[in-house]
Amino acid sequence: PALTTVEIPKTVTEIDPLFAQECPELTTIFGELDSEAQGFALNHGLNFRCDEEKESGEIGETVRPDREHDTFCFGNSSKYLGSSYRMDGWLEAELLDYAGVPADIGSALRSDWSGACYGMSVLTVLVQTGAIPLSALDEHAECLHDVQPTERVRDLIHYYQFTQNLPAVFEGSTNANEKTQFDRLAKAIRCAQQVNKGGEPFVITINTRSGSSHALVGYGLEAGEWEWDGVTYNRRILIWDSNYIGEAEKTALYYDATSLHWTLPAYKIAYARDEATDIGGLIHTVQGSEILNACPYNGMQPLPGDTDRSNSLTVADAVLLTRQLTETKAIPTYTGRENADLDGDGVLTLSDLGALLHALS
Repeated sequence: PALTTVEIPKTVTEIDPLFAQECPELTTIFGELDSEAQGFALNHGLNFRCDEEKESGEIGETVRPDREHDTFCFGNSSKYLGSSYRMDGWLEAELLDYAGVPADIGSALRSDWSGACYGMSVLTVLVQTGAIPLSALDEHAECLHDVQPTERVRDLIHYYQFTQNLPAVFEGSTNANEKTQFDRLAKAIRCAQQVNKGGEPFVITINTRSGSSHALVGYGLEAGEWEWDGVTYNRRILIWDSNYIGEAEKTALYYDATSLHWTLPAYKIAYARDEATDIGGLIHTVQGSEILNACPYNGMQPLPGDTDRSNSLTVADAVLLTRQLTETKAIPTYTGRENADLDGDGVLTLSDLGALLHALS
C-alpha cells in the first residue's frame, strides 16, 4: 500500500485494474511508450515516465505513401464514383456466397450509402500488397495511380466498401481489449511501426466531428515536432486519405508520445483525455490483407440461366429452377439464384423458367 513508483516492462500486456486501488499512494509508473503500462497510467490519472530519446531511435525509417504511384488519382466523391453508392445484384450474390450470412442482409446491400472511403482504402492496401492484381482493376495500368474510375473499378470499390459490415471482416478487425482511445491509438501506432519494419499499410476508421465514420490508409510512424491549434506534437502517423488525395500534412495523425493527446487536422478532430474539447475519435485499425480480403472478389461474370453454377447451360439448370419453384431453397448459392433470374425482376417465377427453356432450345 505504500508503493509510490514502479517500473513495468513492455512485456507486461495486462494489468489488473485493482492494482491502482490496492496501491493508493502510487503516483508514477516508469515504462516504455505504447505499452500497457503507459495506457494504465493514463487511464488511472498517474504520471508516466519514459526515456523518450531511446524510444525516438526505435522508430526506424519512416515509410511514406507514394501518392504518384501507389494510390488512386481520383477521390471519394460522386463525381468519380457515381451518385448511387450501391451494390449490383451479381456482386451482392458473390458477397453473400463468400460471407455465409443470412439472405436478409441483402436489403442492406441494396440500400444506398453515403461514400466509398472504406472500399477505396481497402483496395489501395490490397493492390499494394499484391492480394489483388492491378490487372483486376485495369489490365493496361502500370500502377494504381494510372487507374481511372471505370465501371469495373467502381464495382470493386463498392464491393469492398460493403465488406466492412460482414462478420468475417468485422470480427477480424475488432479487439475486445481496445476499449479506450489510448488502446485504439496504441494499436494504430504499433501498426505504423510495423510498416516501418516492412509490414503492410493498414486501414484506420475514425469518427468525424459530425458523428459520421471515415476510413483512411495508414503508413509509417515519424518523429519530429509539429504544432496544430497551439498544441505541439512529437509523433505522427502518415496517411493517405481518399477525401484529400493530394494532401500530406493535414491528413496525418499527430500525437504526443507521452500524453497520447492526438489530432487529425483535416477533420479538426482532437483528443485529450478527460477534456471537454474532445471531438471525434478512433474506431478501429485493421492490418493484414487476410482480414481486409476475407471476402475476396473473384472477378467472375454472371451467366444468365446457369442455375447450378457449372459455367454452362444444361437441362440440369432447368430441373434445379423447377425444384426451386416447387420446393424451398433448392438452389444452393446466391449467385445461382442471380443467374436464374433471367427477367431481372428480383423474383424467381415461371417467366424465368420459360426464358431458360427457350435458351436451352
